[in-house]
Amino acid sequence: MVSAGTLAPFIGFTEEEVKNLCEEYHKDFDKVKKWYDGYLLRDYQVYNPRAVVSVMLRRESLRATGRKRLPMKQSFPLST
Repeated sequence: MVSAGTLAPFIGFTEEEVKNLCEEYHKDFDKVKKWYDGYLLRDYQVYNPRAVVSVMLRRESLRATGRKRLPMKQSFPLST
């Protein structure tokens, strides 16, 4: 059976991908990370693709939405 750690880069956006998207869509990576920092799978910080795409397509800033940050960050122990 394949471990989730092996599949981590394929089940969401990696941190490097989110950084690149932030540059392309002129978003502040630190704010995006603060709001949408997702799951730690082995050595990969994985972001929810739906949430990331949503914030990239939004015209207003994260703060302008008036939404409060949801606690999303979780870490899962993985077997090797």
